[in-house]
Amino acid sequence: TGILLSREDNTVLFVSLIGMFIAVLAALSSLFIMSFQGRFSMEGASMFVLITNMVLITNMVPTGVITVGHYVASLAFFVVAMCLVESAISIHYHNQGEKDLARRLDMVTVPILAVGFIVIVTAMILAAW
Repeated sequence: TGILLSREDNTVLFVSLIGMFIAVLAALSSLFIMSFQGRFSMEGASMFVLITNMVLITNMVPTGVITVGHYVASLAFFVVAMCLVESAISIHYHNQGEKDLARRLDMVTVPILAVGFIVIVTAMILAAW
């Protein structure tokens, strides 16, 4: 069967989401790395952590049940994907000689994605409460 993530006991939810939060933090932190190879490596690793966590959450509930964990995981996938897209745009600007523009893009993207992720995850968890 599986373990239902209920409102009474959110411990399972939070424990299963810790890896996701760390993966999103790593992907956002990668935007501070000047080496694009290291940046893409961290973002790729974050994506694999998210896939593993999605499998963990999916195996904890009965088939066909969608939980808050699934919604948070989907948002985390979106944030990491946006980090990958931003890195691709940033490397393009960097290679065109626009190093300052690439760096400013990195610095503007981090707070937007971080605040958006925190606000939406908090709203999802509170709405499910």
